[in-house]
Order: sequence, then C-alpha cells, then structure tokens
Amino acid sequence: MNKVLKYMFVFFSILVLVNTVNVYAYDQNKTVTLVKNDTTVKRKIESTETKKEESKNPYADIKEENKEQNKEENKEESKEENKEESKEESKEENKEENKNTDSKFEVSCLLQDKDNKENIDGAVLIVKDETGKEVARWTTTKEAYKLKLNSGKYTLEEATAPTGYMLQNEKIEFLVNSDKTGDSEVTMFNTKAVNVPITDANVSLYTIGLGIVGLFIGVYKLRKSFI
Repeated sequence: MNKVLKYMFVFFSILVLVNTVNVYAYDQNKTVTLVKNDTTVKRKIESTETKKEESKNPYADIKEENKEQNKEENKEESKEENKEESKEESKEENKEENKNTDSKFEVSCLLQDKDNKENIDGAVLIVKDETGKEVARWTTTKEAYKLKLNSGKYTLEEATAPTGYMLQNEKIEFLVNSDKTGDSEVTMFNTKAVNVPITDANVSLYTIGLGIVGLFIGVYKLRKSFI
C-alpha cells in the first residue's frame, strides 16, 4: 500500500513538473510572438512613412527653385524698368529746361545820373512781371545788370535810392518779345538830392519868423488879460 502511494506521488509530481514546463514554454512563446508582432508593426509604420515620403510631389523642390528664379528675374526686370523710366523722366526734364532756356532773352538794366549819364551804384532795383510778381532784385554797380526773361511785359522799379540821390518813384515799363523786337536795354535815371544851404539870410528870415509868432502870442495873452 505504501509503495502504491509512493508511485502515485511520484506520478503526480512528474505531471505537475511537466505542466509547469509547458506553461513556462507557452509564456516564452507568447512573449516572442508579441515582440515579433511589435517589430512587424514598427516595420509596417516605417514602411508607410517611407511610402508617404515617396508619394510626395517629386517636383516640389523644382517648383521652389523656379519660384526663387522667377523672383530674381522679376527683381531684375523691375530694376531695368525703373532705370528706363528714370532715364525717360530725366530726358523730359532736360528737354523742358532747354525749352525754357531757349525761350528766354537777355535784357540789360542800367541806372544812370540824369545830368551826366554816368552809371550809379548802390541802388536796389526790382523787375516785376505783368502780374506784379517779382522776378529779379539786385544792387546796382557801375556795370549793367544782365538777366534773362521770358516773353512778356515787365516793369523796372527802384526800391532803395543810392546815396545822394532822390528815390525814383516812376516805374519804367519794357517789353520782351520772342522775335527779339522788344527792349534789350532798359535805363532808369536818378536825380541828385538838392541840399538847401544854411546862409545868413536864411537865418535872418527864420529869426524874423519866430519874432512875429512870438509877437502874436504876446498880443493874444495881453488881450485875454484885459477881458
């Protein structure tokens, strides 16, 4: 009986051991399978990403390069257009300036002594156009003052008289024509200031005048005192 129990115990022990080994082996296989599955999934994901990258437009880089080239070309074209426009504007401005210069005519202005016809310096003269706008102002010298004017009517005026002369209030009108039939020289004349000398006769008259005024004042006061 004891032997039978021993055999049964040994048999069950072997069964338990075999079962334990099978369970361990199953767990190991399962772990290996999971690892393999994870690796497969990773590989699939990497493969998908690679396909996505490959599926991108292969001409994208070329398009970017073309855009950059187009930008540079547009910049260069814009620069060239601006240069051409600047040149054209400069040409037009030069043409206008040349036209204005060509349409102007030289006029000489003089200020002379009315008696001896000598040129006078030190006066301030002004030239105005027919609208009254001042177009030139200068201080006279012994030489004629030359200026260029467009066709039209002008006046020569004296703003400040030279030393020893009276101010010339009369304005001189002159004409500038495109056919050069106008006035090419304009002369203004100044008269010397008259100084009244102080003489004995003048002093006597002044004294007599004061005496008469004083006499009238005295009579007036005297008469007022009697009333």
